[in-house]
This record gives sequence, C-alpha cells and structure tokens, in this order.
Amino acid sequence: MPYTPEQDGRSERYIKSVLTKSRYTFAEKKILYDEWPYVVQLAVHILNRSPTRSNPQYKTPYELFYGRQLEVSHLRTPVH
Repeated sequence: MPYTPEQDGRSERYIKSVLTKSRYTFAEKKILYDEWPYVVQLAVHILNRSPTRSNPQYKTPYELFYGRQLEVSHLRTPVH
C-alpha cells in the first residue's frame, strides 16, 4: 500500500543495517550518546562505500550512483 513504510522491505533493511552498525560502534568504542548523529552519519558513510551483492558487478552504491571508483584511503581502523 502507498505511504506505508512497514511494507517497504528494502528501506527497512537498510535502516536496520545503519542502526546495527551504529549500536556496534557505541558498544565497542564507548562513545557518548551526545555523538549519536555523528555515529549514524559514519555508519551511512561506510555502508555507502561497501560492496553489495544486490548488483551483478558487486559494486558499491557510490560507484553505481556516480559512475566512478571511489577513494577509500581516508578510512582508517581506530587504534585502541
């Protein structure tokens, strides 16, 4: 039915992925809840730069949208 987000499985799955990645970051890195918007923004940034199996070329959403390979040298693993 139109205007029912519960029936849009694709977007609901993406939201679940964003929130799962955000919760993991909070649990692992012990980040303050005041920084919640930044953590969600980081989760979306990472998910949009991760390859997906939903397309035959196994490209990232960034590559599909912009038509060019993206630069990921700015992504780093945090040091404990």
